[in-house]
Amino acid sequence: MTSTDFAPEYHHGPEIARPAKGASGPMPEQVDVLIIGAGISGVGMAYRLQERLPKLTYAIAEARAVSGGTWDLFRYPGVRSDSDMFTLSYPFKPWEGKDAIAEGGDILDYLRETADENGISDHIYYQHKVVDANWSTPDQAWTVTLDVKGKKHTVKANYVHLAAGYYDYDKGNDPEFVGRADFKGQIWHPQFWPEDAEYAGKKVVVIGSGATAATVVPAMAEEAEHVTMLQRTPSWMIPVPRRDKLINRLRPYAPSIVLHRYGRAKSIVQNTFIYQLSRIRPEAANNIVAGLQKGRIPEDVRKEHFTPSYNVWDQRLCAVPSGDFFRAVKSGKVSVVTNTIDRFVPEGIKLSDGEVLEADIIITATGLILKPLGGATMSVDGKPVDLATAFAYRGLMIGVDLGAHELGDEAGEDPGGDVLVDHPPAPGGDRRRPLGVAEVEGAEVEIDGGGLLVEVEDRHQTNLGRRRGLLAGSKRGGAGVKRLVARGAGRQRER
Repeated sequence: MTSTDFAPEYHHGPEIARPAKGASGPMPEQVDVLIIGAGISGVGMAYRLQERLPKLTYAIAEARAVSGGTWDLFRYPGVRSDSDMFTLSYPFKPWEGKDAIAEGGDILDYLRETADENGISDHIYYQHKVVDANWSTPDQAWTVTLDVKGKKHTVKANYVHLAAGYYDYDKGNDPEFVGRADFKGQIWHPQFWPEDAEYAGKKVVVIGSGATAATVVPAMAEEAEHVTMLQRTPSWMIPVPRRDKLINRLRPYAPSIVLHRYGRAKSIVQNTFIYQLSRIRPEAANNIVAGLQKGRIPEDVRKEHFTPSYNVWDQRLCAVPSGDFFRAVKSGKVSVVTNTIDRFVPEGIKLSDGEVLEADIIITATGLILKPLGGATMSVDGKPVDLATAFAYRGLMIGVDLGAHELGDEAGEDPGGDVLVDHPPAPGGDRRRPLGVAEVEGAEVEIDGGGLLVEVEDRHQTNLGRRRGLLAGSKRGGAGVKRLVARGAGRQRER
């Protein structure tokens, strides 16, 4: 079976990307803005700072030795985006790749190219792990403590932007299955793919049926003897085009930004339709997704293993580019088993009904471990902040002075946000900028003084349009504000 049968061109891993570049010399002891994380969100924030506030100084603290975040960390076969690149890519650098659902290496190269072209790489400090951030009301500044190759370093910043993602980079969710030590083969977690991984001619069992499993199963089936996806319950999987044929045909004739906007608008319309339909008429949405599956796999297999007990978009949809997963099942190289695990045994996995799935390699595609703020602690005037008692406005603004958290690409699978920064404080002016954090629904808010207004262009397919929120002293409030929480100088008014 050739690669064109069901899993085309699975060779664009992170190793094809250009090398990561970084700053020379030590990090400055004081900056206007400290960005934590040099992934897709951190690079995007840096670009917007340079574009809108070129006089502000900034630095990017990256805990790892290279940039790229998710797109460098994950190296399993077939790693790719789970959203179209017209949604995931930056508006200021339209995606020009031929694949709308892009491979991980292509995305990593695009990210590093963006950083290099715009001088952002010169602001990235590698192996700078943020361990603590304390906001001082008297100083009106953050003091951020970093671990730099085992040594302590501190930097002061007027504003901290958290772009470190939401999961633990050092540990994946890898359950301790009974009998794990008895298994005679190899066990791999997708987050830590072995550099010397060899699976040609092997029997592979992949535990899980989420986005990672939907990606790695058809990719491994190219070389493995057989791949079995073991799921506890079915997930909704929807075939999507890997490439937008019309956009690719028009590339020689139309500007990239025009094609980017068309691709994004098309994605918004399609995804909004299926999501809104799933909320209003769930059975109709279920029938649409089921209809797209029919004919791609045997009907008995579809009903047993691809028909969940929940409705479309009650949980996320798993994208299947060009139907590669379904073609792999239809070819006989992949099978799906819906059952639960009793224990691992020397020859594989024993199921609850007594059946044994033989395996040389077991892949535990069982998810990630949440780790907010990259594991850093946060405090205000020395008092620890309990994130469980704080809240985030539209997934961005945290109830802490002069700090925001951006979730960009989630484990390589969800759209990120483009952050637009406006309204800088006057040079040499009052920098006592309290952070405004909103709950829900309408009130007018007013705070005196200069400040930062961050406009978030929400790229999540189910929450469309531009969202505005007040992050600092400005006479423009956030849309849908019910209550403003502010510390430091300024005046607030609630209605």
